[in-house]
Amino acid sequence: KKIPPQLFGTYFQSFFHVILVSIASYLMLFKFTSKVDELENMDESHPDFYYVHLYRITTVISISYFIMITPYEIFGIEQSVFFRIVMSIHHIIAIMAQSCGYLTNPLIARVVAFGFQCEFSTIFLNLRTFGLATDNKWMYFIGGVGTLIFYPLTRIMGLMYTITRTYELRDRVIIHAGYNGYLLAMLGQIFVMCMSTGYTCLLLK
Repeated sequence: KKIPPQLFGTYFQSFFHVILVSIASYLMLFKFTSKVDELENMDESHPDFYYVHLYRITTVISISYFIMITPYEIFGIEQSVFFRIVMSIHHIIAIMAQSCGYLTNPLIARVVAFGFQCEFSTIFLNLRTFGLATDNKWMYFIGGVGTLIFYPLTRIMGLMYTITRTYELRDRVIIHAGYNGYLLAMLGQIFVMCMSTGYTCLLLK
């Protein structure tokens, strides 16, 4: 199936975006795996605050990407109305969540990073699309197998774990991001998990 140039362009931009977001998210998760108290009380004088600062820089780049891509996907690409609505909601949630991660306590940045770890699977989804567009069978194969493995792993099982952890941290999240921030985190993660579950079912057909 031939991919329209406009749509291929969005995948190309997405590829670099998800690599950046994935690296920053996993650095936050692995660095502060069991340091919730330390992270919550961390300030710029802490030697590990570098990771928080790096993640916040990434959120600015990512927010800019979503602001740029949202109107383009709504008005510039021939897609179904359902696709436009779902992706618009996804992008708006992403912008709001990353804004919270940038503006509030470092603990909230880690909660946001937990949600955005799922973007790792998009790397393989994009490789699959590149292989399809360029008729590269190996790229299509690697992207396809990677998508089948990591899409459900990060976007369903990974987000199920993320939702559980966010709920466990609800009191701390509410203190630093407010009750609305907590609702945004929970509902956003649930929305992306449901969206990803639907897409996974399409992949398995």
